[in-house]
Amino acid sequence: KIITQAIPFGTYHLTHPEGTNWFEFAKQIVKSLNLSLKIQATDSDTFKRPASRPLNGRLNAGKLGAYDIVMNDWTLSLNQFLNNK
Repeated sequence: KIITQAIPFGTYHLTHPEGTNWFEFAKQIVKSLNLSLKIQATDSDTFKRPASRPLNGRLNAGKLGAYDIVMNDWTLSLNQFLNNK
């Protein structure tokens, strides 16, 4: 759709509108692969990194909203990737 609709040149973020976080992403990987692991949430204060982290690091895909571009649910795409289908 992006190619055929002649969308103006620019930077576009293509993401699922609901988004997720690293904790939910990790939990979904464990669930999808049927692993017997326990995932524990942490926060930036507990898990120190050299660079500070933004409170909200999600990409804004709003620019593509005007062009009727719809993403699959991210869990479906993750499952397809993990199962190589």
